[in-house]
Parts: sequence; C-alpha cells; structure tokens
Amino acid sequence: MNAQIPQDAQGIHLPLKSIYSAFELLKDDVQIALQTQLGAACHLEERICTCLRFWEQTLQHSQLIPPANMDVICSSIHDMLTQLQAAKLQSSDTADMDAPEPAKLVYTGCPGCP
Repeated sequence: MNAQIPQDAQGIHLPLKSIYSAFELLKDDVQIALQTQLGAACHLEERICTCLRFWEQTLQHSQLIPPANMDVICSSIHDMLTQLQAAKLQSSDTADMDAPEPAKLVYTGCPGCP
C-alpha cells in the first residue's frame, strides 16, 4: 500500500512547501542579520549554524526537491554562508593601532583654566 504525500490546494506536496517556506524565512533572517549584526560575531555564528542545520535537513529530503530548485537552494546557502563568514570576520577585526591616550589636565593656576 503506497501512502500518498498530502498536497495543498495548488498541488504542491506539503513537505516540499514547508521546505520552500523555511528557505524563504532563512533568506530573510540572514539578510536582516547581515544588515544589523555586523558587530556581533556570536549572533552571526548562530545564523551560520542555522544555515548549516537547514542544509542538513534539506539534504535529507532532497528526493522531494526538483533538481533545478535544489541547485538554487545549494548556491543560495553557499552564498549565505560566505557572506555570514565575511561579516563575522569583519566584526572580529582588531584595530591596527592602540587607542589614543586621553588628554591630560594640567593645572595652570588661573581660574577657569585647567
């Protein structure tokens, strides 16, 4: 007895639709992270882990995804990971020089003047 995969009103298999929906949400999440979290390497690392988890889960269901769509997902995940890694490196970039020392106050003896 072959079990049928449930379909929505448009004829798209529900697990496949879930993968596409998750992919769209992931793209939005990564885009927001790249725009708002340049200074937070730990938050960018979380997004990298999220992309990798999505990739692993997508590979488990790759037989449901048409090859052309799988190619788009593959290249998009690769691009997301590359951009997140670059943003993470940029945020952890250290300064080339030490911070300047603050000015010292010198008492001159005159009122109103340091």
